[in-house]
Amino acid sequence: AMNCIAPPVQAGKPMPKIEPMFASCTLLLVAFAIPLGGYLAWMHQAHGVYAFTTWRGKHLYARVAPFADCQRLGTLTAEQRLLCDSRPVEERPGPAEYLWGDRDAPARTLSDAVVLGFARKVIAHQPLDYVKAVAGGTAHAFYPGQRQRRREPCNANWSFPDPLPGSCRADAVGRAADDHLSVRCDQPDRLAADRHAHALNRYSRLDYPIGPAFLACLIVALFALLWRPRAGGWRHRLDAALFAAIGPALMISAIATTNFNYRYTVVLYCTLPIAAAIALNHLLAIHRRPAEPASAERATGRKPSAIRSPRSRLVPARPSGEPSKRSS
Repeated sequence: AMNCIAPPVQAGKPMPKIEPMFASCTLLLVAFAIPLGGYLAWMHQAHGVYAFTTWRGKHLYARVAPFADCQRLGTLTAEQRLLCDSRPVEERPGPAEYLWGDRDAPARTLSDAVVLGFARKVIAHQPLDYVKAVAGGTAHAFYPGQRQRRREPCNANWSFPDPLPGSCRADAVGRAADDHLSVRCDQPDRLAADRHAHALNRYSRLDYPIGPAFLACLIVALFALLWRPRAGGWRHRLDAALFAAIGPALMISAIATTNFNYRYTVVLYCTLPIAAAIALNHLLAIHRRPAEPASAERATGRKPSAIRSPRSRLVPARPSGEPSKRSS
C-alpha cells in the first residue's frame, strides 16, 4: 500500500518504474474490492439495495435532529414535516434517543430515503451547526478518561457500576433510554458478577490516558511534516502524515454520519502510534546529521573541509615552458 501511494525515491536515482507501482495499486484495490463487493452483493440479495446499511438516513437524522430548525429548511414535503421536532433545541435529547428511543417515531417508520433527504437538507441549510456538532463529538476522542456528554445516555452504565445509577445528568433528558437499560440489567439473568465486573472496571481505567496520547501522536506527525522542509526525508514525512490522516478521517466520517461512540476510536489505535513512530524516526535522523561532521573533526583533528580523498587532491600546475607528454 505504501509503495502504491508514496513510492520510495532515493536521491541521485531515477524514479521507479510504473509497472511495479501499477501492479501494487491493482493488488491493493482488489484486496479491498473482494470483501466490500461481497458484502454489497449480500446486502442486495437480503435487502434489495447496494448499500452498506439500510439505516443510513436514520443515522444521519439522529445526528442532525438535536439542532434541526425546520423554519430554515425551506420547502418540506408532508412526510418530511413529520420529522420536525417542535421542542426547543435546549430541551431536545441527544442523537442516541432519536435513533433508539421511540420505535414508533416517524424517523423509524418512514422510508430511509425520506429521512435521508430531510437530514441532507438540514446539513445544507445549517452547515455551521452541523460542523459544530461533529467537532464536539470528535473532541471527546482526545479527552482523558470518558466524559459524560450532554443529553446522552449515562457512560457509567457501560462501566459495571455498583449500584446502578438512576441518572448521571442534571437535566434528566433521555431518562427513558437509561431506565430501559437499568430494567434490563436488573433482570436475574443479567446481573453482573461483582468480582469480574470490578476487575473489568479497573482494567478500563488503564485506557483513560489514551486520549491525550492520541493528540500527542498527531502533533508529532504534524511537526515532522513541517519542520525543516529542506532537510529532505519526504518519504518518511508523507508516510507519517498518511497514517496520521487515515485514522482521524475514518473516525470523523463515522461521527459525522451518526454519533460519537468510543468504539469509533479503535482505528486510532492502529494508525496514530505508527504515524508517531515514523515521525520520531525521521526527526531523530535529521537531528543526527549535523553531528557527523563534528565527529569526523574530533577523530582526525582537522576540519571536514580539510579532509580530502586521494582523488580530490589537486595536481601541481605544469610550467608553461615544459612540453606535455602528448606533444612529445
